[in-house]
Amino acid sequence: KLEELEIKNIKNETHIWKSHNELLQDICSLKRLTITSCPKLQSLVAEEKKDQQQQLCELSCRLEYLRLSNCEGLVKLPQSSFSLSSLREIEICKCSSLVSFPEVALPSKLKEIEIWYCGALKSLPEAWMCDTNSSLEILNILNCHSLTYVAAVQLPPSLKKLSIRDCDNIRTLTVEEGIQCSSSSRRYTSSLLEHLEIISCPSLTCIFSKNELPATLESLEVGNPPSSLKSLVVWSCSKLKSIAER
Repeated sequence: KLEELEIKNIKNETHIWKSHNELLQDICSLKRLTITSCPKLQSLVAEEKKDQQQQLCELSCRLEYLRLSNCEGLVKLPQSSFSLSSLREIEICKCSSLVSFPEVALPSKLKEIEIWYCGALKSLPEAWMCDTNSSLEILNILNCHSLTYVAAVQLPPSLKKLSIRDCDNIRTLTVEEGIQCSSSSRRYTSSLLEHLEIISCPSLTCIFSKNELPATLESLEVGNPPSSLKSLVVWSCSKLKSIAER
């Protein structure tokens, strides 16, 4: 069976599949799916309906890697794209009209998310941040200039590496407001974060809203620290091995 598929240079279509079921049936046997250079694509599917057949397709799907790139008209992603339990890596690159992701929990096996050059992206779903069943370990964000923070309350509890680069308007990683997570996952002392990298973020004023760093942190890199950075507090981080500034 076909395991890898690349869809490229569809110039005039606003969607590729008519429904979630059609999408899932087509990608069911795939392990890798890449969609690139489809400038007018607004969504992967035309209809947002969900039924029992779709749920069965989601369970049987084998897709592990999803990459969307150079789809400048892409406004949204279907919930089904984040409901595939087999997914391990998602990469979204140069989708300049994408404003948000579906407000659903991440697939349980998903380890890595990369988001590059998505200038309209305003926020990441709180469902990603508050899910205690999440396996997300790596989150890389580059050139997303509409983001002002990463999470309202906390970072994903399973996250081990976070890299934020060239995000002009990001002020802090967390703001401690909005949706409240469960008490069992709320505090950073239970975080697994080991590596934190913040490079060329000129609007940064603080790293965490309560000036707390995870106790598990091993390396912290602040590259090109902005003149507006008022304080950097490192407290009770027994595993911290280095603080690097460039």
